[in-house]
Amino acid sequence: IACHQAGAQNVVASLGTALTPDQVRLIKRHTKNIFILYDADPAGEMATLRGLEICLEEGLEVKIVRLPQGHDPDSFIKERGSAAFKEAVSGAKTLFEYKLALLKNQHDAGGLEGKVKIAGEMVRLFSKTQNEILKSAWTAELSKELGLSTEALKAEMNRGAARPKEARPAEAAADTSGELDF
Repeated sequence: IACHQAGAQNVVASLGTALTPDQVRLIKRHTKNIFILYDADPAGEMATLRGLEICLEEGLEVKIVRLPQGHDPDSFIKERGSAAFKEAVSGAKTLFEYKLALLKNQHDAGGLEGKVKIAGEMVRLFSKTQNEILKSAWTAELSKELGLSTEALKAEMNRGAARPKEARPAEAAADTSGELDF
């Protein structure tokens, strides 16, 4: 409601962290562009990651809006106003940027062990996309970021494709144009 009152149109809330594949398919009827915006806390971060995977598996374009720690959309808009909210949305990160930054904060990207952990998580995510061109571009970018060969990353992705899927829910904001309407 706060997002709509601040001028953002085409907003939905999954009411908690239980975004399901069925809900994503309903959203997909109206748009292929999703902006995920959860509370800036550990639960919100986990919900974002689960929502990203569901949206990616359904072939949607996903961006992530991050608010300062301790804020949800309502508190952020009340404290900083609709212009700041609009700015936060326009600064949304791509799925690749978001996940890589998160993993670099968790693991040492300068050391071999950290690179292996980051690469493993990223290629697991890559394998969920239906878009082969995007997969290839992400693989090349990750190769450059971590100093690993694209062949090794592709081999790991192919190896991981045989692993079983996990359950993962979340909540999302959807729009019909690729941008939130203000």
